Amino acid sequence: RAAGGTNVYDALAAAFDDDRVDTIYLLTDGDPSVGEITDVPTLREEIVRWNSVRGVRIHCIAVGKDSALLKGIAEDSRGEYVRVD
Repeated sequence: RAAGGTNVYDALAAAFDDDRVDTIYLLTDGDPSVGEITDVPTLREEIVRWNSVRGVRIHCIAVGKDSALLKGIAEDSRGEYVRVD
């Protein structure tokens, strides 16, 4: 069983730092609990800001439960959202 935190901010920041990245697959429970930004609306706004220049497509896979954050990130970036149990 996983026992660590979910750092969505740093994971996506690292991906956006690589200029070659044009597609991201984000696999998580969707509950940001650690990292520079954990507030869901603020995190989503920051990702939209980064992506306004890059146009990276972000596909989101929610593990174990639905996630409004992941649905929003996928929608904002023209990606797909799926949930797996």
